Amino acid sequence: MVLLSIIIPVFNGLEHNLERCLDSIDASSRAGHGEIEVICVDDCSDDGVTARWLGRQSNVITMRTPRNLRQGGARNLGVEAARGRYITFIDQDDYYHPGALDAVLSRLDDFDGDLLVTDNIEETADGSMPMINPKLGFKDCSMMSPSEFIERNGVVYAPWRMFLNREVYLGNHLSFWPDTRLEDIDWGMRLLGCVRCMQFMPVTTVHWVRYPESTTGGISSTRGIVDDYLEACVRALSDAGANFPGNSKIEDFMALNFQYVLQYLFLTPHSVAEKSRMIETIPRGLDYHRLMKHLLAHPRATATLMNVGRPLWRMVGRLYRWRVRHRGY
Repeated sequence: MVLLSIIIPVFNGLEHNLERCLDSIDASSRAGHGEIEVICVDDCSDDGVTARWLGRQSNVITMRTPRNLRQGGARNLGVEAARGRYITFIDQDDYYHPGALDAVLSRLDDFDGDLLVTDNIEETADGSMPMINPKLGFKDCSMMSPSEFIERNGVVYAPWRMFLNREVYLGNHLSFWPDTRLEDIDWGMRLLGCVRCMQFMPVTTVHWVRYPESTTGGISSTRGIVDDYLEACVRALSDAGANFPGNSKIEDFMALNFQYVLQYLFLTPHSVAEKSRMIETIPRGLDYHRLMKHLLAHPRATATLMNVGRPLWRMVGRLYRWRVRHRGY
């Protein structure tokens, strides 16, 4: 029986270390015994070689999207084909830590929760940033409800840290938003609202590798990514309010993400009118005092603010004044 399905969205994967990712899965002592299936969803690669290369891999199930759906849409297609009791996701340019999958599979053998959360290492492709390990470092490893997990540990949303019961995903229609970037923030918030019980396992699984050309690497200079980030945060705030009303940890988490949105927005080539329009769409359900305090502590954002003129400053002032009147969701 397939215990774990690993779903990998692929686009021109041979240019982005897909082989390293697959090798890290094959290194598991339980690979090749029918317990792990790997599903690569080719999201219309246009390099002329990735699709043919995937077709020759006997240990990989290969699918192809009908059109480019970005990571979220590719993941959805992969879940539809998955047979594992649990599913997880990894990006083509990341890879598993040695021994991590063996440890996780041993836990999943008798796991009776809906969601197992693990830790990760963060690194840069060029080695310019030291590895941050572990990234989360949560302390409470007991089985608990999502609300308890958030209070004791914190908010989690990255799909490559999670090992999720496939029936929970399917039964709650937990599809990712297709055709967009940064789709995992609101997906994680919806997921936490559907899970019965979850647990943190203090094992490092994924090496999350940051590249300058990746989605997160290019966010401060690309208009479309900031647009997608803002839309994802608005959706996530709505889901958070429905699933965890009045939860201070959720409010802190969402304020932090909107802080990042504003920082990136001030650094992108949007016009002042566009920036003002986008700020108007930020919901009034946040602790804006905290948001602005952290935003204005960011020197690059502050320097940019000084140069964008009074219209944007008036919008920021409005956000600040909303803080007392709009604490709820």
